[in-house]
Amino acid sequence: MTVSEAEDNFLTNQVPASAAHEVELLRRYPDRLVGVQVILSVADSVLRQGMQTLLSEFPFWGLRTSLNVQDVDFGSIDPSRSVLILADSDAGSVQWSDIPLSCKVLILVGDTARIDLLKNFSRADGFLLQGKLDSAILADAVPRVLSGDFPMPSEVARILLSQESSQDPSLARPTRMTERQRETLLLLSEGLSNRQIGLRLRISEHGAKRLVTSVLAKLDAPNRASAVASAMRQGIL
Repeated sequence: MTVSEAEDNFLTNQVPASAAHEVELLRRYPDRLVGVQVILSVADSVLRQGMQTLLSEFPFWGLRTSLNVQDVDFGSIDPSRSVLILADSDAGSVQWSDIPLSCKVLILVGDTARIDLLKNFSRADGFLLQGKLDSAILADAVPRVLSGDFPMPSEVARILLSQESSQDPSLARPTRMTERQRETLLLLSEGLSNRQIGLRLRISEHGAKRLVTSVLAKLDAPNRASAVASAMRQGIL
């Protein structure tokens, strides 16, 4: 399927939510959804319209749209409660220094062939697959990224892992990891949240967060995707 076909499917599959759906979203994600500022920076008009349709299902979010990041007035919002959504086709031209560090960045992936470029974007805080995006995924990803998780679909994780496994691990300096940290890395490679990692390891969500932080620190990684990529380069995974 071409990128344009994927965009057409994306638009056709979006149906505005009913009031009952909004109530259900608020019931499932009460305080994590209200008051969030979502900034949509997408140059392609078709994709931008489709994303606006989908985001209209969340009237309790503030929504701003722009053709490029340079047009966003970050001084008029609270960056710590803001999520910037970028299309993969636009991300390569972004001046990352224009984005406040406290503002989270989600990359909308329309073409998985571009992952080889995206893996080097250390400023990204998560990935979303355009062809599989719906209100439930968005309602989960936005609060997760604000709480410090790194949303990453398994398809994206597998591509990153397969690309890194083809590199020579002898070129990297191996990092010592405990068995628990290795287990955490494996779960990170599946794109799991702190809560899901805690359930799998039978520890608290807070304990999982501490483990993830220790893994990122040991690998000197700015985010989860970078940690997984670094572990693959070193032959840890």
